[in-house]
Amino acid sequence: MHPRSIPALVLLAALATTATQAEARGRLGHSEFLEFVAAIPLPDPDGKGALSLCALKTKNHVFGIPIYYSPDGYAMAAGKCDAGQYYPITAEKLAAGKQAGIFPADLPDEPQLSTAQKMNGYITFGAIGFLLLMLLRARLGQGRAAKPRKAALGALPPVAQRIADVTCAMAKADGAVSPHEVATIASIVTRLTGEDCDPRLIAEIAEMSRSDLQPADFRALGKGLKTEAKELVLRAAMLVAMADGKFEKAEIAFISQLSKAFKISPERRTALLHGSAVPA
Repeated sequence: MHPRSIPALVLLAALATTATQAEARGRLGHSEFLEFVAAIPLPDPDGKGALSLCALKTKNHVFGIPIYYSPDGYAMAAGKCDAGQYYPITAEKLAAGKQAGIFPADLPDEPQLSTAQKMNGYITFGAIGFLLLMLLRARLGQGRAAKPRKAALGALPPVAQRIADVTCAMAKADGAVSPHEVATIASIVTRLTGEDCDPRLIAEIAEMSRSDLQPADFRALGKGLKTEAKELVLRAAMLVAMADGKFEKAEIAFISQLSKAFKISPERRTALLHGSAVPA
């Protein structure tokens, strides 16, 4: 609807204004709405009966879910404030209307939010705060768990550390790490690096390993390693995965993400698995 002027002959011409269409903006934004406050002795310029005094409010939302409400002043609208357009009332016009007896004398200068509208904001922000707190606690928990894990890894030489780190994480990807897997990892670390590796140390590292690695975690596993060392680490992971004669689904996913993070092609990965690769 297009804005129109209230005729000058309307009682209390000082209230004259232009009609405004209530706004409703997008999935991430806000929408205006009206709430009935009181009937007033002013006719609707469109001849639809009397105007009503309305509270103009905004619902701030995300994909239609209310986040919080805010009061935006008063307005006049036809019917019981269920019209699609309204006539905004400035602070000066509100004061003039009170003085003329058009609006209730005890009308607050700003509309009040209902208890439900207030609670909506408290609940929403409380839920967001709780979620952030849980994420922070999880992050701090990971940090605390990483310290003793790093200390355990520190007992191994650098390349052996990274092989143990990766193979334990991969073994953890499909659930708990079995004693057989612990022994296999220790054996492979020794075979590939020539360094003695205590299975008890591997069991300790595996216990503290995470099973929910993200792309950034896979990239961190290769940080500082040259291509040859990355290939050695990847080969160790594949040897551990094949120790029981087959690749589990979680192991395949882990090796695929590790190869991608290390920028090792599928062809090169196959050659490494079968021991036919030559140094890169």
